[in-house]
Amino acid sequence: MPEKKEMSRVSKKQTQKAKRSKKGKKNKKSSSSLWKKILVGMIILIAAVLIGGMGLFAYYVSSAPDVTENDLIDTVSSTLIDSKGNEFLSLSSEDRELVSENDVPQVLKDAIIAIEDQRFYTHIGIDPIRIAGAVVANVTDGFASEGGSTITQQLIKLSVFSTGSEDQTLKRKAQEAWLSIKLEQKYSKEQILTFYINKVYMSANQYGMGTASDYYFGKPLAELTLPEAALLAGMPQAPNAYNPNTNPNDATKRRNLVLDMMVENGAITASEAQEAKAVDISEGLVDHSDEETNSLVFDPYVKEVLAEVERKTNLDPYTSGLTIYTNLDMDAQQRYMISSIPMNMSLLKTKKSKLEFL
Repeated sequence: MPEKKEMSRVSKKQTQKAKRSKKGKKNKKSSSSLWKKILVGMIILIAAVLIGGMGLFAYYVSSAPDVTENDLIDTVSSTLIDSKGNEFLSLSSEDRELVSENDVPQVLKDAIIAIEDQRFYTHIGIDPIRIAGAVVANVTDGFASEGGSTITQQLIKLSVFSTGSEDQTLKRKAQEAWLSIKLEQKYSKEQILTFYINKVYMSANQYGMGTASDYYFGKPLAELTLPEAALLAGMPQAPNAYNPNTNPNDATKRRNLVLDMMVENGAITASEAQEAKAVDISEGLVDHSDEETNSLVFDPYVKEVLAEVERKTNLDPYTSGLTIYTNLDMDAQQRYMISSIPMNMSLLKTKKSKLEFL
C-alpha cells in the first residue's frame, strides 16, 4: 500500500509538471506570436512611411523650377525706388568680376571646402552623413542649430530660392535636394565650386569672391595669402557680420575657425594655422572710408530701410531680388544732405511704400 501511495504521489507530480510544461509552452508560443505581430507591424509601418515619403518627394520635385546657367551666374540683387518712382540704388556690384576655374587658387578652394562642405568632392549633391549630423544637432541643441546643406545646395538656394523663412519648407528642401543632384550630373565639381565663388554675397555691396578680393585687398584671387583666403571663405555664412572693416573682432573669430577646419581637413598644418592667426585682420585691407560717392546723400536712410526690410520680412535684401519702394526725395536730400533728413520720415510707409518680388 505505501508503494501505491508513493507511486500515486509521483504520478500526480508528473501530471502537474506536464501541465506546467504545456502551459509554459503555450505562454512561450503566445509571447513569440505577439513579438512576431509587433515586428510585422513595425515593418509595415516603416514601409508605409518610406513609400509615402518617396511619393511626397516625387510630388514635390515634379514642380521644381528649371535651373539655367544664367541663374547660376547672375546675381539676385534688389532695387530701391525713390518717391518719384525712379531707381536710385541697385544692391549689386556693377563691375562684378567673374572668375574662371583657373583663376581660383588652391588655398581658397581648400578654405571653402573645409568650412562649408568637407565631402564636396565625394557626394552627389546632397550629403546624407551631414544631413544625419544636422538632424542630431537640431534635436539635441535646438532647431536650426546646424544646417545640412552642401555647397551645391547653397548654390541652388542662391540661384533659385532664397534664405527667407518662406523657403524653409519641406517642399523647398526636397526641390533643393533634387535640383542639387541634377546639377551635379550636368556640371563638374570645379564648375560648381566656381559658380558658388562667383555667386555669394560678400557684404559692402560686393558679389562674388573675385570682386571681394579686389575690394578688400586690392588684388586678384590668385594672389591671396592663407589668412586672406580664410577670411573670404568664411564670410558667405553672414557677410555683414564678418565684414573685416565694420566687424573686425567677429571677422577674426570666423577666419580663425576656417583655419582650424583647414587643419582638421588636412589642408594645412597646425603651425601654418597659428602663423596665419597671428596676422592682424586689418593687415592688407584697402581703406574705403574716404570714398565720396552719391551714396553719402542717402546712405543713413538706406541702411535704416534695409534693416527694416530684413526685420519685417526675414529676407536678406541684398540677395532676395526685391523691389523696395521708399519715400526718399532725392532732390531734397541732395539740397539738404544728411543733416536735413526729416526726423519724422517713416520707412516703408503704407500705400506709398511697398515691397515686391522680382
